[in-house]
Amino acid sequence: MPTVEPIRKNKNIKKVSLQSGITEIPAYAFANSSIEEINIPSTAEKISMYAFYGCDKLKTVTFEEDENGTAFESIGDCAFSDCSSLSALKLPETLSSVGDSAFARSGLTAMTLPVNCGVLGVNLFYGCQNLTSVNILSADITTIPEGMFANCLKLEGVNTPENEEPFVNIPENITELGHEAFRASGVKKVVLPVSVKAFAVSGSVDRLASYFEDCANLTDVEFKGKVTDIGMRAFYNCEKLVNIKFAGGSIGSDGTIVLPDTLVNIGSAAFKNCGISGVELPVNLVKLGGSVDLSLSTPDTVATMNIGVFQNCQNLKKVTIKSKGITTGGAAFMNCDALESVTFGGTAVKKVPVDYMFASCDKLASVNFGSLTELPRRAFYACSSLKSIEIPTSLLKIGEFVFSDCGLTSVSFAKWGTRQLDLGRGAFKGCSALTRIDLPNMKAISVTVSGTPECEWFMDCSLLETVTFKNGVNVLGKNIFNGCSALKTVKLGNADSTDVGIYIPENVIIGNYAFNGVGEGATITFETNYYYTLGVWDANWASGCKATIVMDNVIMNPYLF
Repeated sequence: MPTVEPIRKNKNIKKVSLQSGITEIPAYAFANSSIEEINIPSTAEKISMYAFYGCDKLKTVTFEEDENGTAFESIGDCAFSDCSSLSALKLPETLSSVGDSAFARSGLTAMTLPVNCGVLGVNLFYGCQNLTSVNILSADITTIPEGMFANCLKLEGVNTPENEEPFVNIPENITELGHEAFRASGVKKVVLPVSVKAFAVSGSVDRLASYFEDCANLTDVEFKGKVTDIGMRAFYNCEKLVNIKFAGGSIGSDGTIVLPDTLVNIGSAAFKNCGISGVELPVNLVKLGGSVDLSLSTPDTVATMNIGVFQNCQNLKKVTIKSKGITTGGAAFMNCDALESVTFGGTAVKKVPVDYMFASCDKLASVNFGSLTELPRRAFYACSSLKSIEIPTSLLKIGEFVFSDCGLTSVSFAKWGTRQLDLGRGAFKGCSALTRIDLPNMKAISVTVSGTPECEWFMDCSLLETVTFKNGVNVLGKNIFNGCSALKTVKLGNADSTDVGIYIPENVIIGNYAFNGVGEGATITFETNYYYTLGVWDANWASGCKATIVMDNVIMNPYLF
């Protein structure tokens, strides 16, 4: 039986005609050689891995046929990869399988994968920077393999119907896309069939998908099926993506993408850095990103993490949340600099445990809390345009640093009656424009043998002058008024403080640095002599305080404390 004499790395041979009877082209047979043209006889069944790897001058490959056609069946891994001059290749109809990276970084401009080709390897056309269109004819293929069209910068059409502008028309037999299937490709429009329902790797949004990540030209996506899941980083960094149409969803006249009620899970950073102008989260959504613990993370650190589903969407102006059971997520809309309004809609929306949810949204000016019962950590951190909020009676728990560094000038707790507020550490810290706040009944604070807990509720509110607590408080915790240089009045419940500025009733416990930085214009008067009788305060409660301190009608030197 005739065999192929390998000419690997040969720089002299330009044209090769293989004799009839050869059944296989061995691995590396012509790798890195200078051949420009080769004829493959009808008896050949297989091209093995790396057979033509790195043949950068190869321009013509001809599969010969005799009266019986051809016996050819398979192309091995990397067989034509890095064949940069190979712009066209007609594959035999008998081809049944193509290996991993078979045409990666080749010069192909178009390709038809024949009807019998039911097995495709990963990264098949990876880095084919001249590839514009591909037709996949086999009905046996159910998955677009991992990295198949990644880095194909000019790719626009896959299975585009005749006489239509090129677009990616995923075949009806496809049920799943592999990781990075179209990443950093040139696609502009994508239509996904009814068969694609779980748009996530192996049905899990916690696995990296990146299907269309970094597709700089992508503007339109249509899901014809009832999608339940969208995978992690599926459309990450698609800055021109503005239209996403879902079966069961819609696109509003203002461009708002209404996500369908069938959608249950969205993976982290799925739409980060996209161009959408508005979004409505559906009622059945459970996952708005992966489970992540941000309790020890700083805002600067969180800003660099790829976790927020819609993080850094610079055109996003409007968000409506109808989801009644979100359980996971973080920084979902962080740094959406154009965001102006947020609405928690419907009585079913009770709790959205997504830390840093709208953090650093500089233009956010309007928030309707609906029937929310709880706000998570740093939910509205550093929203500098958020000037006025009304806290509904349902919102009984405000988490740590929720409104810290906001531009608030007005906070209203209207119609609260006897309801108790659970206020988290640093809730209004750094709200430097806030001058007055009237709080409802407050939940009692626990004190341990190690001292009072961190509080920081109004720390660094430099213009804050007046604070009232409807029912008083049992503890003024650590740093509660630290840095409040303009503070003049603190009224604790029904305590008689009409003729004094800051009046501390008996048995109120004070934490470290509680009044640090309070200015000279303030007077702090105690109902009883803490220093001599109670011993229920932290020793440095007045450290750095310039206010006048009165105990037992005697003015005390702050430096004694």
